[in-house]
Amino acid sequence: MKEFVVEEGNGEDVFCFFEDDGETGYFYLYEPQGEGIIDHLHIYSKPEDLKIREKDVEVIWSGDKTKCALRIWGKVYGIFDITSNYKVGISVRNKNTPPIVDPKLLAGL
Repeated sequence: MKEFVVEEGNGEDVFCFFEDDGETGYFYLYEPQGEGIIDHLHIYSKPEDLKIREKDVEVIWSGDKTKCALRIWGKVYGIFDITSNYKVGISVRNKNTPPIVDPKLLAGL
C-alpha cells in the first residue's frame, strides 16, 4: 500500500491535511508557522482493506475559509470548523459508510 498526504491551505496560514501512513488515515488541522498540529481526527484503519488511493481523497475549504472538510470518494467524512472550534469525523469502514450529511455542518463547503 502506498502512503500519501493530501494538503490544502486556507490562504491565512492555516492548513488541513490528510495522511495515510499505510496503517491508518488521519485528518489534521495545523498552523505551520504557529501552534503546529492543532487537532486531528482518526478516519480509518487498515487502508489495504478499503483500497483508498490518493486520487480518492480531497481536502477542501469553505468559501469563507473557516471550515475545512475531508472528502473520500466524493463524500465528506471529516470537518474542522475553526470559528466554533468544532470538529466531527466519521470512521470509514467501507465504501458504504454513511458520510456527514447535516446541512448545517456542510454549509459553505
